[in-house]
Amino acid sequence: MPTIVIADDSFLMRKNLRTIFSQAGYDVVAEAGNGKAAVKAYKEYRPDIMTMDITMPVMSGIDAVKEITSEFPQAKIIMITALDQKHMVFQAISNGAKHYIMKPFNISQVLSVVKSVLEGDETKKPTQEPYSVLKEEDLYIVAVKGPLEEKNLTLLQGTVQGLLLTERCQILFDLSENPFDEIVAVRLEEMLRKIKGSEGHYAIRR
Repeated sequence: MPTIVIADDSFLMRKNLRTIFSQAGYDVVAEAGNGKAAVKAYKEYRPDIMTMDITMPVMSGIDAVKEITSEFPQAKIIMITALDQKHMVFQAISNGAKHYIMKPFNISQVLSVVKSVLEGDETKKPTQEPYSVLKEEDLYIVAVKGPLEEKNLTLLQGTVQGLLLTERCQILFDLSENPFDEIVAVRLEEMLRKIKGSEGHYAIRR
């Protein structure tokens, strides 16, 4: 039976996740209410899966991921995040988290992500390639690592244009300088110009 540690500062969220996992046949061996306690629980129980809230007291979820994966690089940590924290997911993944679940979530979504991580299927890390495109509900997130060479920019332009046509994406948002709830619309040309010059995260709304 796979073991799980739940790290979240919300008692209600921990209770909900425990119920989901227990009913699905997983063994919840511990809970943690802050990042420091999460690190301690991981070291003590070495669970098959750990769910980690991004924002917690004492130590953030991202810092907890850094500390855990620095000692246990094989750790399978799934971030639990709200929509307005989406830009922080990339930091967590870049520092060793394997996947993420967006709140509000449903039972099937949670179990699907846990199953995929247990089987070794990870979210593509933005740092592995000059750029990557991740799909999340009605958004495609473009993560760019540093300035792009012309050939990569051309490839990305083709990818974005394909999304605009085949997925009927119509509005582009630049997330690199704005909180998620204050994003501003930009034209494709402006988005590509910004991407060419610096790293950042951009979203394409379907």
